[in-house]
Amino acid sequence: MAQLVCGGCHTLLMYIRGAASVQCSCCHTINLALEGNQVAHVNCGNCRMLLMYPYGARSVKCAVCQFITSIGSHTDTSKVPTSCSSTFPLEMSQHY
Repeated sequence: MAQLVCGGCHTLLMYIRGAASVQCSCCHTINLALEGNQVAHVNCGNCRMLLMYPYGARSVKCAVCQFITSIGSHTDTSKVPTSCSSTFPLEMSQHY
């Protein structure tokens, strides 16, 4: 299994490796799934600056505020829509 953070609602999504994209069941955003040589984006956990990181990274350090944001371990359900918070994290449908 692999994980990514939904670009629409910031819900942690789980999917089977090899999927080209993953649709969020909360906000229905279609998220691109990454392969080994690609990069991903996440907002800094402190200053909200958009950060890039290589696929597979466990954390990324912000060049602006020096905060270290963990990747794939977002457990803050306050950003998850109420209708989805009871099933966090979610296993998503796959698009090949």
